[in-house]
Amino acid sequence: MDIQIRSAKIEEFELVLNFYKQVGYLGGLCHDDRVVVAMDGGQLVAAGRLSIEKETLVLRGMQVDPEYQRQGIGRVILNQLIDMIDMDCYCIPHRYLENFYKSVGFSGLVDGPAAPTFLTTRLATYIDMGFDVILMKLEKEMIPEFNF
Repeated sequence: MDIQIRSAKIEEFELVLNFYKQVGYLGGLCHDDRVVVAMDGGQLVAAGRLSIEKETLVLRGMQVDPEYQRQGIGRVILNQLIDMIDMDCYCIPHRYLENFYKSVGFSGLVDGPAAPTFLTTRLATYIDMGFDVILMKLEKEMIPEFNF
């Protein structure tokens, strides 16, 4: 297995969308997203993206093919995305991934007023759909200097 992790080119966004569909992620992709992918030969096996929504940076679409999970691929993708962050950033991960995101500087938000309304609304929608998710924030000045 020779996994290469790198930024995706805009021409590869269709491949990323197909991967997202394959793993059941329906969040989509925007042409100005910053996307990091993991490739095993010619096969896309993981992806994550940073998206600007309503002037807010959001980490979205962190997906690893189940056959490639628990090999550190998600952490490498996350670290590359963290290196691209130039402002406060939010994410809505599954609760069981809280420590994973805390390990790179995200913190849980206790109450909605500290977050943009569109994200608290999205969080409530996900919870209503039965997902056990939380809203987290990474403050630009809290980004670790060295990621492992």
